[in-house]
Formats: sequence, structure tokens, C-alpha cells
Amino acid sequence: MLVAGRRFGKTFLALAELLTAVYGKPDTIAWYLGPDRKQAKRIVWKPLKRATKLWWAKRPNESELIIELRGGGMIQVLGAKDYDSLRGPGLDFAVLDEYAQMSPLVWTEVVRPMLSDRGRDGHALFIGSPAGLNHFYTLHGDACDPTNAGSWAAFKFTTLEGGNVRPEEIEAARRDLDEKTFRQEYEASFETYAGRMYYAFSRATNVANVEFNPNYPVLWAMDFNVTPLCSVICQRIGATLNIIDEIVLLDSGTLSACNEFRRRTIDWRQARRASAWDEEFQQGPLPVIVYGDPAGQARHTGADKTDHQQVKEFFRRSETDYAMEWRIDSAPPRVKARVTATNARLTNYNGQHAVFVNPRCKKTIADLEQVIWKLDGNRNVLPEPDKTNPDLTHLSDALSYLVWHEWPIRGRVGDIAQQVI
Repeated sequence: MLVAGRRFGKTFLALAELLTAVYGKPDTIAWYLGPDRKQAKRIVWKPLKRATKLWWAKRPNESELIIELRGGGMIQVLGAKDYDSLRGPGLDFAVLDEYAQMSPLVWTEVVRPMLSDRGRDGHALFIGSPAGLNHFYTLHGDACDPTNAGSWAAFKFTTLEGGNVRPEEIEAARRDLDEKTFRQEYEASFETYAGRMYYAFSRATNVANVEFNPNYPVLWAMDFNVTPLCSVICQRIGATLNIIDEIVLLDSGTLSACNEFRRRTIDWRQARRASAWDEEFQQGPLPVIVYGDPAGQARHTGADKTDHQQVKEFFRRSETDYAMEWRIDSAPPRVKARVTATNARLTNYNGQHAVFVNPRCKKTIADLEQVIWKLDGNRNVLPEPDKTNPDLTHLSDALSYLVWHEWPIRGRVGDIAQQVI
């Protein structure tokens, strides 16, 4: 993973790695993937032909953008826009250039599986400049995670460190650009994306190693969808909300979520009993407060009963283990209202933070960083989330229903944007 400023020299690096991956290695296949085929050809095809000319097995295929080398290796230039058409039997090496401009499914559904079925270790090189807190940012975070040290290597360089742009030009750009744009384009900094719904969230201040506290109830906030079915598990300690776990189930129903919640909380029930000094407390059930979308009282996910009815019936059979309480509003609050309330808890006007997320809740963190407002055809912001990415919005929706119920904004949204903690 290479994150670099503009004009760092990423294309030269890609050419060197492609040639190294296939030269002298029979039957190896390497791809250079750009955001689209036209752009990929414009950027790399001519330089690739110049770099490999001495080792051509035959003249390059200009229609398929394929170069075959002596020794049996092959390099092909492709675009990632129509990624479904790229599926094939196998691949040894891939360069994904400007990955931030591609769909994340290019990697997860196409390239990665192809690198895995050749009977040898496949490799990939991600190169690009930051483009907000999107999937490229998330993948870079995974690459930097010490637990992935055996699988990933991550590098970051500024434009100046590339040595291809004079310092005077960089200073001129500093004068011409706003601070965030300069940091993103020239210093390879991942900057907050304009239009973020949960702009008050920051990993530096809102991610912490919060864990289950046996002296407080468990708060379970749900967003009912056929797929993914998402929920966050929290605890309120005074004015602070700790998000200690998340549940994300694909192609599952409400009862699957209930069973998974039970599995996640077995150890907590035992810890609560072990910590109790009072015998009645020790033998009592674990208090659980449920929050969610009021639409769940009418919506059905693959069953005759509504989502809420299914949850209630499930836990009615577990009264010795759980003491359930329901805090679901009769009507849904406006999206802007609950988002504003959530931002106020994340970081208020005075710089105070009252929501903390355990690092294991990676999907929740991605939601809070990446969900943006929807735009109309004239680029005007609409009061609803952009649901282009089907993996986003569900966990933050669940969280915002909880926050709105516990800490509603006093006054009309727009008049009061913060709430005193």
C-alpha cells in the first residue's frame, strides 16, 4: 500500500513492479488497473511499452493492451469501471492505481479471489493519493494495523519526498490552495470529506478501548434490514455512551440477530454475577434496553410477525437471563435531527466528547467516517443520507436512534446545534 502526493512518481514505481513480477517467470500474469480503461491506457500504456521493449516476445496487442515477455510472463492494462467483466481463472500480481476512484468491490470480489486460486502467493500493489475518508482510507488503516503486519506493508510519502517537483512549485501550490486541499494533494493526508454527516467523529478522540461494565445496563440499538442486518451494543455511563460491540449479519433475519446478541452477551451475564456483592443482584437477569427504527414496528424481515414482535417474543422466552426494556419512539425523528444530536454527543461546541467506540467496531467507525449527505442534480445537499454504498448508513442509523431518544436536541434543529453535556 503506497499513499503518496501528486506527481510523486507512482507510475514509474508501477512499471518497475509489473516488470519485476513477471519477467523470467513462465505463465505469470500481471495487471495494471486504472479507474477506467481509457484513463489507464493514457497514463501507462506508452511508458509500459518503452520500459519493456527489450524483452518483448512479440509485438504488443494494441486492442487488448497486452504485452507478452520472453520467458512467458504477460502484462495487461485494464480499467476497473466494468469490474464484473474482469473475472477470470487466476492472476499473479496486480497494480491498482488510484484505488480511491474505484469501487471497493474491484478488490474484494474480483482481484483478491483471482490472486488466491493460482496455487502460489499472489500480490497486489495499491497506489494512489487520498480522496477523503473513503474505502482507500479504510484499507490503508487495515494495512497499518500491526496485526496485519505479515500480510501488508504500508508506505506514505509527500510530493516533495518524491523529488519530481521543485520546492518552489510546492510553495506556489500552498499559496493557491486551501489548507485541506493542499494537505490531501501534496502531503498525502486523508482529510475529512465535504458533506460528511457525522463530521464531529474523529478516531483520535472518539475511538477508545471501552469494554463491558457489569454495573450498568446494556443498550442494544438496531437497524432492521434484510441485508445487512445491523446493530450496535452500548452502555451509558452517566453522560457518556460507550459502543462496545457491533453485529452485522448478511442475508439474515431478526431471530438470527437475537441469537447472535445472546451469544455475544453470555460472558457479560457471568461477569455481572461474579461482580455482584448483593445476592439478589447476582441472581438477577442482565438489564437490556432496546432502541431502534420505529418502522420496525411495521416492517417484516422474512416472517409473519414484525421485527419488534420477533425480538420481544425471543426475549420473553429468556426472562431469567434478560430484563428487557423498550425505548422505541412511536414516530421516527427527522434524519437531520438525530444526526445533529449524534454530532453533538461526538464532539460538542466546547470540544467535549461523550461517545466512544471500541476499535473492534470497524464497521461502525467506517460508517461514522464515510456516510455523507445525498446531493441532488445541482449538487445541493439533501436532508437524507447517500445510500450509494449498500454497506453504509445502517450502523450509524441504529446509533442515532439511541442518541436521539436519550439526548434529543432541545429546540428546532438549525437553531440549536449543540447540547450541553
